[in-house]
Amino acid sequence: MFSKYLSAFASLQTLTLQLLFHSEGPARDYGIHLAVEPKCGNLSSGIPANTNFGVYPLGDYNTIISFGDSFTSTGTPNGGTPSPPIVRLPSLLAGGRVSDGYMWVEYLKQDYHIPSLRDYAIGGAVTSSPLWPKYSLPSTDFVHQVATFRNQHLTPDPNTTLYTIFFGINDNYAAITYGPASNMLQAAQVILNQIALLMMPPINARSFLVLDIYGRGTPSEMGEQFKQKVFEGLYRLSQNNGDLRVGYVDFRTLWTGVLNNPGLEAFGFRALGPCWINPQNICRDRAHTFYWSLLHPGTQGHRLMADYVTQVVDKCQEYF
Repeated sequence: MFSKYLSAFASLQTLTLQLLFHSEGPARDYGIHLAVEPKCGNLSSGIPANTNFGVYPLGDYNTIISFGDSFTSTGTPNGGTPSPPIVRLPSLLAGGRVSDGYMWVEYLKQDYHIPSLRDYAIGGAVTSSPLWPKYSLPSTDFVHQVATFRNQHLTPDPNTTLYTIFFGINDNYAAITYGPASNMLQAAQVILNQIALLMMPPINARSFLVLDIYGRGTPSEMGEQFKQKVFEGLYRLSQNNGDLRVGYVDFRTLWTGVLNNPGLEAFGFRALGPCWINPQNICRDRAHTFYWSLLHPGTQGHRLMADYVTQVVDKCQEYF
C-alpha cells in the first residue's frame, strides 16, 4: 500500500513539473538583462573582436539560415519547422533544443519579425568529423550541414538572407580530450572553406555572422589561434569579394561577465546552475539560473546572447 502511495506521489510530482514547463511567459518578464557591452574592433586589424563589416540591420533580412551545434540547434537539422519549446519530462530538451525554451537565433527571428528561419545545426557537431574521428559522427558536422542545405536546391535571395555560423565548442573539447590540438587550425580553415562554398553559385550567399565561444569562458592557446585564423580569413575573403558582408560575434565578454566580473547577479541571475540534473532534480527558479543543463545556457541565457548579437550588429559597424 505504501509503495502505491509513493508511486502516486511521484506521478503527481512529475505532472506538477510538466505543468510548470508548459507555462512559458514572455522572455523579458524576469529582469534578465545585459550587464556588459561588446568590445568592438576592426576586421582589418587581424585581432579577433566583435565587428560588423557591412551586415545590414537585422530587420532588413527575410531569412536566417543557421549552422552550428547544440548552442544553435532547434532540433530540426534539415531546416524544417521546429517543435514548440516545451520541456516534456523526463527529457531535458525543449522541443529538441538543449535548453528550456527558445534559442538565441529564434529570439533574433522574433525580435526583428524575420519571416523565415531554416536551422541545420546539430547537437555535438564539429566543423569536420575527420579531424576528430574519436569524437564526432560524419553526419553531424558543418560540412554535412552545408551539404544538406545545398542538396535541397534552395536559392534564397542573397540580399535578404543572413547565414549564421556557430562552431568551435566541440572542436575545442575534442582537441583537449583526444588531440591533436593542432587540428584546431584545420577546423578554422573548414569554416572559411564552407563560407567560400556558400558564396559560390547557385547559392551566392553574401551576408554572414560568425559567432564564437569555443571555451565557454575558459581560453586556451590553440583556441585563440583558431579564432585568429577564422578572423584573418574573414578579412581575406572580404578583400577578395567586394560585396561580402560579414560580422564576427565574440561571446567571451558575455561569458566572462556572467562567470566572473561583474558576476551573474548583475545580469539578473541568482544561480549559475545547472538547473536540470535529472527529471526528479530540477531547480524551481529556472528563469534566474544561467545554465539549464551542464554548460548549456537556459532560454534566458539565449535571450542575452540574442541581445548581445544585436549590439554587435548595431554598435560595431565598420565602414563598408
